[in-house]
Amino acid sequence: MVVSVVVLGLGAVLSGCRGGEDPSFDEPLTFPVEAFRGPTWLRGTVGSMASLRNGEPMLVSGYGLMVNLEGTGSSEVPSFIRTYLINEMRKRGMPNPEQVLFDRDTAVVALEGLIPAGVSRGERFDVLVSAVDSQTISLEGGDVWTVDLAPGPLDPNLRYVAPVAEASGAVFVEPSDEVELEGEVTARRQALLVAGGRVTADRVLELVLFQPSWQRSRLIADRINERFPKAPSDRLDTARPMSDSLIRVRVPGYWQNQPERFLEQALLLYTQRGSGFDERTTLALAERLAGHPEDERLIVAAWQALGRGVLPALRGLYDHENELVRLSALEAGAGLDDGRAARFLSEAIAGADSSTKLSVARSLSLLGENLEAGRALRRLLNDPDELVRVAAYEAMTLAGDPVIDRIPVFGERGLKMLIDQVPAERPLVYVTFDQVPRVVYFGGPIPVPPGALARVWNGRLMVKVEGGGPMAVLYQGRGVRSRTLEMSPNLTELTYVLAHQPTLDRPQEGFDLSYGQTVDAVYELRAAGIFESDFRLRRSPLSELIEQMRGSAEGRPRTASGDGGGGGIVDSSRVAGR
Repeated sequence: MVVSVVVLGLGAVLSGCRGGEDPSFDEPLTFPVEAFRGPTWLRGTVGSMASLRNGEPMLVSGYGLMVNLEGTGSSEVPSFIRTYLINEMRKRGMPNPEQVLFDRDTAVVALEGLIPAGVSRGERFDVLVSAVDSQTISLEGGDVWTVDLAPGPLDPNLRYVAPVAEASGAVFVEPSDEVELEGEVTARRQALLVAGGRVTADRVLELVLFQPSWQRSRLIADRINERFPKAPSDRLDTARPMSDSLIRVRVPGYWQNQPERFLEQALLLYTQRGSGFDERTTLALAERLAGHPEDERLIVAAWQALGRGVLPALRGLYDHENELVRLSALEAGAGLDDGRAARFLSEAIAGADSSTKLSVARSLSLLGENLEAGRALRRLLNDPDELVRVAAYEAMTLAGDPVIDRIPVFGERGLKMLIDQVPAERPLVYVTFDQVPRVVYFGGPIPVPPGALARVWNGRLMVKVEGGGPMAVLYQGRGVRSRTLEMSPNLTELTYVLAHQPTLDRPQEGFDLSYGQTVDAVYELRAAGIFESDFRLRRSPLSELIEQMRGSAEGRPRTASGDGGGGGIVDSSRVAGR
């Protein structure tokens, strides 16, 4: 499972996190001296009784070497890192490390990533890669050798900190991320390792009680285990009371794809139970939402945390006169797998503005294989707003809609990317790497018309269609003789052949380009006019998020507190598009 910062986001509801690193089990505990002072409606929730430690993403970093650049690297190596890299190469049994560093097909790079809270060993995440020297022109087409990543920001002093992750693989450079240098040369000095990071140490989550009490510690753990029991494959309970002040928490197996949603709901879980409590609380939260729209995300999560017992009361809000209450109740109901919400969500599309349609698409994605939800999303695929069309596709992907025609492309390390074709009236090329690298063709397969001719990459890639015949694609890699392959004249075939690596199991010919190179080829061919379609790239927010982590006092993104201030639950802003 790929844990991408573009697919997870940073919107978990957190309370009282301290420090940017996971503590050891023997770390002495410190406790808040004051009780919960947040809003009254949150009293009685887990987050009003305990603070979550290690609940925010962890910044990890390291220095390494990129290879296989086509002369766009540099022999310049900053002095502070030269000895370190030479020693690392020697430890890995590499001969002539000095010669490797001198080669302009290599570049020294800095790697930074964010490990989400609660993830387990083996989970993957995206990593930002940046050139360190001043001479590297482009990281396009390069591969990062395996680099250990340690907690904290980049350290030019290279002090040893035990690594918690590693990173390696082919990089992806956003096609439009370029700066003109000396006319024709472009600088692409920053890239992304899509799912190139791998967690090597579990992240431990801990709830620290505001007021030590064995009774309360057991109460909270029992309530969490009752609402979020461990999966059959899990070895330990979701929550374990370790002392009168500490509860150890693990993300259940069925929440591993969305750990932030689990944490959000666990902190907003009411410990009180009893006859009529769910109904009273549901209606009280609806009243609160009508007067405080800023609490929408918290209230939706609180409804979902209560569980399916709230559905009778929640269904009474599906036609509420207040649109925000209505749509929020429908989202909560969809998150609780209430099939009845599908009809109301489908009806909400008619005449709605783009903002409402985006909200509806997000809710419909939670209903899985519901037929009515699927039909509604397919209507949105033809919406005039491009953002709505993309949101509908993403929702269909989450729901596993079979209408998506999916073609996998494999490389030597396994799945390289997916090519998705979506039935739609308007052609659109959409590039995303949420969960797994994808190139999506709306209205696909998008044709390449007869007479098309384009040369890109200084003539190393040429595409030509003569008359009504097949499409000829010529490609010449550095130091390799050019090859020409023929295929059907459409973008799906072209993309597959560019990225495909021939093997004994899949002997079809292909050029084995990386995901980044394939995307760049499609982008450049569009710019050359070989096909007509809009092009949308889902940009990674990782660079901005890491910058926030560097700039904040404790090495984590800044958060905006909810009303009530100290000791309360904190709601940090969500990544755009989630």
